[in-house]
Amino acid sequence: MLYVDGKYICDVFPLDRLANNKRPRRALPRPEPVPRRTGKNPLDLITDEYHALLRALGDEDSDAADDLEDDV
Repeated sequence: MLYVDGKYICDVFPLDRLANNKRPRRALPRPEPVPRRTGKNPLDLITDEYHALLRALGDEDSDAADDLEDDV
């Protein structure tokens, strides 16, 4: 029995190492892999995402897309 500050907490039993050694071990946490470098800066990524959005919406406003490409 386990007492802390005179109060009963729980029953305590010795570990049986022979009985517990066949149990599967838990996997240790692994560090997250380092992300691959794309060689693009954040502004290029935002621009690519914007162009993909324009392509997904269609050529409704092709003048705005042409103006943007002229500025680049």
